[in-house]
Amino acid sequence: MSEPTADVIDLLAGVERGSALDRIRAQRSAARENAQKSWAALFEPEEPGTVSALERYAVATFVAALHREPETARFYAEALAGHDSGLAAAVAAEVERA
Repeated sequence: MSEPTADVIDLLAGVERGSALDRIRAQRSAARENAQKSWAALFEPEEPGTVSALERYAVATFVAALHREPETARFYAEALAGHDSGLAAAVAAEVERA
């Protein structure tokens, strides 16, 4: 498994450290931690099984783009490009066609 990723919900939702929303989420630290663990289990599993990280990021990029979530799509597209820039370009082209 790679280095731990920053809290993905905070990152994608734009939750700033010390903000009101950050303080609210901090009150439910177990929920915050478990949400991050769920993300890690999907995208950074110790045993990836038959679905590669490349495939996981490709699907996440495509789905986020289809749902018109540009920040989320960019987040996953950057991760995808780190694995395979050719596939990242292909996913981007398919999003344009959709």
